[in-house]
Amino acid sequence: MGFRVRFTVIFVASALTLWGCKHGNVEESAEPTITATLDMEHRAQHSATWAISGPSSLTCIAVSLPDGACYVASPGYTGMLTQGESAHTDESGPLTLDCSGNDKPMTCTLKIRPQ
Repeated sequence: MGFRVRFTVIFVASALTLWGCKHGNVEESAEPTITATLDMEHRAQHSATWAISGPSSLTCIAVSLPDGACYVASPGYTGMLTQGESAHTDESGPLTLDCSGNDKPMTCTLKIRPQ
């Protein structure tokens, strides 16, 4: 097999591999999820952040405690969302997710759906 043929085969295989990786990342991040935690042992809130690029639907998809909630601070919406609740923002900018609960360790997860 000549140099040109080997080079072409390696180039095409590499290009397809990279395209597959990028394509997978785009699909995964089309509706990103972010998770925050509340650590009472160290009395620390571990916020999660995301840069919203435009109108988006925000859904609290998981809270580890029944009385917990996702606390969202973003341009166009700031407030509490219980598990399953959604809100909408029309603006772009930084979003911060914190967990709100009764002073027990917990996690909360928010799904961001660009519109």
